[in-house]
Amino acid sequence: WDDERYNACLLVADHFISLEMYDEALQWASKASLINEQWGEAFFTIAKCFYLMAHCLKRDVFRNWNRCIHYAKHGLSLPPTKTGSFLSPLLRNVDIHTYLNLALTSVGRVDEALESVREGLKHWPDDKNLLFNEALFVDHLAKMKIAEGLSTLVNTGKMSPAVRARVDQIVSENHADSDRSVQADP
Repeated sequence: WDDERYNACLLVADHFISLEMYDEALQWASKASLINEQWGEAFFTIAKCFYLMAHCLKRDVFRNWNRCIHYAKHGLSLPPTKTGSFLSPLLRNVDIHTYLNLALTSVGRVDEALESVREGLKHWPDDKNLLFNEALFVDHLAKMKIAEGLSTLVNTGKMSPAVRARVDQIVSENHADSDRSVQADP
């Protein structure tokens, strides 16, 4: 009976999400987490709500990105749910990574975002959004390594600041389209 109550709470939460009523959705997802705190799906729904509050409502943006990360990671730390009722494995294996990787990049944790994307791709290798974000994050991290290396060369006197500026310009021109990741649809 608890399995059905848990799923019913998540269905109500999803309904409120579809109406963009994220506070109400949070209440229902929280109720599900109280029914069974060892199942990750309620925490994934909570994470999704905080993602949507930050992304769509622009409310307490930095705090809600971090809340999304916290609840997504907590849900992922739990063992996969075993129940006779239907719970989609895509929620744990793919969908949560769509929200998690974007929240992580929004707070500057691109290395972790790339790990999240790759975890999602293990289960859905053709996901276009995850593939796109993987390419963006790899590109971004490569640019960061270039910038670090150039700074080291300038700081040690092995490269002039003028040459550094020119290299930065070239890198910037070649990567002009790679500064936005794909956002998850509500």
